[in-house]
Amino acid sequence: MALTTSLEQNITDFIFTDESIFEEWSSIGRFNATLINPTGHFTNGLYSCVSCAEDVSILIDNAYKYDRIIMDSTDWKIIPAENLIATCQNSNTEIFAVVNTTQEAKAMFGMLQIGVDGCVLRTENVEEIISFASLKSQMIDKIGGTIDGLTYATITKISPVNLGERVCIDTCSILREDEGLLVGSSSQAMFVVLSEAAKVAYVPSRAFRVNAGAVHSYCMLAGGNTKYLAEICAGDEVMIVSNNGASTRTAIVGRAKIESRPLLMIEAFVEADSNKKCTLFVQNAETVRLATVNDNGTGGMQSISSLDEGTRLLLKSETKARHVGLAIEEDLIEK
Repeated sequence: MALTTSLEQNITDFIFTDESIFEEWSSIGRFNATLINPTGHFTNGLYSCVSCAEDVSILIDNAYKYDRIIMDSTDWKIIPAENLIATCQNSNTEIFAVVNTTQEAKAMFGMLQIGVDGCVLRTENVEEIISFASLKSQMIDKIGGTIDGLTYATITKISPVNLGERVCIDTCSILREDEGLLVGSSSQAMFVVLSEAAKVAYVPSRAFRVNAGAVHSYCMLAGGNTKYLAEICAGDEVMIVSNNGASTRTAIVGRAKIESRPLLMIEAFVEADSNKKCTLFVQNAETVRLATVNDNGTGGMQSISSLDEGTRLLLKSETKARHVGLAIEEDLIEK
């Protein structure tokens, strides 16, 4: 049951310690199977059970002999893994850790800002397998990459509007000036609202913060789902995007602040589809910045106070609708 669920979740690498089970399942040919022999060895690699400091020392001494090491800590997990990562960070040896839960895997991937190269999940729990598969998808966001559906939109109208509730997303990460969140009144058209890392007059920078927009707006989460800004809370993981869309990563939300502020409505048309109108509501304040497009096509950054009709903005455009944050195929009209 566990293996079948894993295959359904697009997990395709498995480790076996029983040769008969290995031969039975590897004949299916739908996944990559690795057999660990009784001494802990496998092709160009070593599996090692760690139960004391001496085990860690022995493993470190042998680390450079193998292409891949799988560490299985029976007691302490964090410190042994950190010691091994620190030792092997400048080598070609890949460090994998055996984990029992997705939460343990998250901790392993975040160690020393480097993390392990991979995790091996040991469980029969179907829900844990599904959660682990979701983490695998999110890790693609963490290591970066471009985003599907990136295009440009041209501003057609900028209008101050009355008071409304806007949301500041305070993350547990230090963001760069050119990083922000994907936000929009429609999940089919989301703009890059940049962080408050830039130094400006009158107020100190807040490199962890994105003044994201009005409460009704969609915000892209890690893994590709969305939430309304009003729903985002501490512990959520959001997708952080660069101003040219060339890199992404994940940040944890530490706090979401909802306050009443004067708003600005920005209307634009998608350049690739002149019939597709999109809007963004943000606080009417100079510290709010958007990802723009320079004349030479490179990524730019502008305060909303300097935007004009005709300014080009970076946009993530898609055709799918959303149901409780999940992308679905459905006819949808949003105005």
